[in-house]
Order: sequence, then C-alpha cells, then structure tokens
Amino acid sequence: MDKKKELQEEYKELYGKGAVISWSEATLEEKISEKKNPKEEEGGIVIDPNKTYVFKLKGEFAPVSFYPTEMETYDVVSKRSRKIRCVSIADSPYVDEQDADSTEDDKPIVFTDGGLQLQGTEANRIKYLLASDSIVGKEKTLPKNGHLANRFELEDREALSKAKLKKEDSIFEALQMIRKANLTDIKDFLRSYYLSDVDNSTKEDIIVDASGKAKDKPEIWLTDFNNPKHKIKADVQRLFNKGELSDSNGVIKWKKTDGAITNYDENSGVRADEVLTKFAMLDTKEAKDFKKTMEDKLS
Repeated sequence: MDKKKELQEEYKELYGKGAVISWSEATLEEKISEKKNPKEEEGGIVIDPNKTYVFKLKGEFAPVSFYPTEMETYDVVSKRSRKIRCVSIADSPYVDEQDADSTEDDKPIVFTDGGLQLQGTEANRIKYLLASDSIVGKEKTLPKNGHLANRFELEDREALSKAKLKKEDSIFEALQMIRKANLTDIKDFLRSYYLSDVDNSTKEDIIVDASGKAKDKPEIWLTDFNNPKHKIKADVQRLFNKGELSDSNGVIKWKKTDGAITNYDENSGVRADEVLTKFAMLDTKEAKDFKKTMEDKLS
C-alpha cells in the first residue's frame, strides 16, 4: 500500500468517513495532525463528537425558526468578509476552504422553541453556526447582517451543570444555617433585607418564609446573614412603625421630643432606615446614645 492510501485509511479511521480523493498527501497529513492534536475551533471550543451542543435563540422567537445554511459573514481571524455554507463532508464552514465538488446540505437548520441541539458528530453545522454573524458576542459583523447579530448563543452545558450543582450546595448550606440560627436573628434579617414584618408570625411560618427566600438566592444568606447591621436596621424599622421616629425634609427625629438625630439628602435615593442604621454603627458618642435610647424604647 502506498503512502497516500495509508493516509487515506488513517483519515477514515480518525474521522469515520472517507477523505476527499483529490487531497494531496500533504493535505491528508495536515488533517490527520489536526485530528490528533485538536485546536480551538470557531468560538474558542474543541468540538467533541461525544457531546451535545445546544444553541439558544435570544429575545423573541417563533415556535419554529429556520436559519440559512449559506451566507456571507465576517471572519474575525482574517478580518474580512467570507462566504460560509453547511457542507456535511467539509471540515471548514468557509467556502474557499471547501472542496470544489462539495454541495450544500439538504438538511435545514431549524430552531424549535428557541433551541437547537446538535451532536458533536455534526461538527460542520456547529462550526457553521459559530462562524456566522449571529453568534452572541462576535466582535464585528457585516453591516448587511445587522438584523442577525447576537441572534443565538452556544449554551455551555458543562458550566450550567457546575453552576446548578454549586447553587444546590449553597441552598443546602443556607438551609442548614437557617435551621441552626436564632429565630430573632432570622426575623431581623427578613425585616432588614426583605422589609418583611414577621414579628407576629409563627416560628414555622418564619422558617418557611426564610427557607423559600434562601432557595431562591442562597448567596444572600451565606454572605450577609451574620452582618450586625441587620439587627440595628430591623430595630430602626420597628421604631418607625411604632411612631417613635419621624422623617421630614431629610431630617430624622424622635417624634415625641422633636429632637433631631441626623439628616441626609432626601433626593439621594437612600431610605431613612438605611441612613439611620449607618449613623448608629458609627463609633461616636451620639451614635452610642441613640442605640441606648433605641434599646430602651424597644424593651
């Protein structure tokens, strides 16, 4: 067997299909080397034939959306416009790199309910979509393809799985923390962070409420639950609710004595309870006096 036939056999073994007859020995060696030493394809990925690749449409979409299998696109590597098309026997989506005898796929590219799943064995279609002007995040697209820009993205399923597992771990940790926490601390956090008045709720209802919020965003509980400001802020809110404090024209006062505590810019978008909490956490005589009065009024 001559060298070219040996290379053709090796190519077929690696790719699962026959090589183009017109390819030279040098071309065969190059493609065999590419298969044995894969490099990043369009979109910065190495296509694994054993994986499933999912493309998701962005924004509004029809239940069934057809995408062209031939178009001009901007090649970010060569910095020029190039024609691409889906060809099942071609390794490259670029027409100028495809065999002259190759023909476009008959199979359409169809997104169903905003998604398209392709097996890694359909590398030609995956490369085509990644090279198109519609892939999300492409640094430049052709002006005539402006309506197609950022149309879909390749879903990183491995990253999504890792993120899901990480969130599940965080949820478990947050729920465990809630089970072990003091009920008063939970009530203070719910009031301070979520503005939820649960002081008169049953223990069971409070735990259910807290657990539901922790399942939604566990990171909030894990990073902020033990912040001492939440007790102060919750108590400040209770004083406002009891009518002990007033806020008028950016001046926070004790309502009964009309004694000013602190002031702020009421157009800043910051709430009065946040301003007073920050004031109470200062290491000053005025702040310490305020906290002492606050404790007396709430006792």
